[in-house]
Amino acid sequence: MLFPHLAHLSIAKLQRVSGALTNAVFFVTLTNNQRYVLRVYGSGCDQLLDRDNELLWLARLTPLKIGAKLLGTFDNGRFEEYLPSTTLTHACLRDPTTSVQIATLLAQLHSIVQVHPPTQSSPLHTNPALEIWPQIRKWYSLLQNNSSSSPSSLSSGKAVAGITWDEIEAYQRFLDRVQSPIVFAHNDLQYGNILRMKSTGDLVAVDFEYAGYNPRGYDLANHMIEWQYNYHGEHPALASPQHAPRRHQQISFVKAYLANHHLKSTTTVDQLLYEIDCWSVVCHLCWGLWGLIQLHQSEIDFDYAAYSAQRLTMFQQALQRIRNKSNITTPSK
Repeated sequence: MLFPHLAHLSIAKLQRVSGALTNAVFFVTLTNNQRYVLRVYGSGCDQLLDRDNELLWLARLTPLKIGAKLLGTFDNGRFEEYLPSTTLTHACLRDPTTSVQIATLLAQLHSIVQVHPPTQSSPLHTNPALEIWPQIRKWYSLLQNNSSSSPSSLSSGKAVAGITWDEIEAYQRFLDRVQSPIVFAHNDLQYGNILRMKSTGDLVAVDFEYAGYNPRGYDLANHMIEWQYNYHGEHPALASPQHAPRRHQQISFVKAYLANHHLKSTTTVDQLLYEIDCWSVVCHLCWGLWGLIQLHQSEIDFDYAAYSAQRLTMFQQALQRIRNKSNITTPSK
């Protein structure tokens, strides 16, 4: 029994939280009015996530008072602390004050790398500490029905959604030349994973399933892309380009981030925006592959087919834009 001291109580209310795309999330209220968060892992999540890595980070974050405290785990889920708060909405992202708060929150999360640094500090895509490239390699391999995860065997296999492994590796090599410090990244900071505390108004990030070491450009790009998604709207699986942050909104966000970042570097606003633009390509690829896997295994009511198709189209469009801007050689197919 996870909580023997609560054995004399029963569940008074079980409320499912909408908008979760990997797990089923519930608020559990007991008869003494205590509340907890229950996460039930989605079908096939072990192919998408490294639960051991997630629990390791939750153990590291709890002493730092980051996010919700982990209370207990079971075979296919866990209980977390309930934080008296309200979840941000899609509209909140466009609020100038809230956007600055989110930029500050990301800067604070990224600074955790100073407390828990990776074992290797090389920014190259071969760095085993990074989450993104091994993750993409694993998902690409799964979609090829290929049990091997070595790049050499992947390059000789069939393309996934018209994307070859050679194309991905060519872009990896290009990104090796784009300076982007390795940070502790949330990697999924959409509005549903940000809470506003009722007592203080402070913002708190939750749901660190995909968290780990990544280039800061990736994490910042991922959040900016999330401006286009309203998971509680009429078409939750589709991006709305008209909601993408405008130039002045990007500048305001980046300025707030740089003002609070632990690295007091000479990085300019334009340099960081270029860094973000370059890494946005990888965000589209990552979540496009994720959507294809979820399409075949998830039981959550979400149009993964439409989501993945659009994300992979956005990947190709963003890739072509960066190629044109940066003179990247296109691999022959």
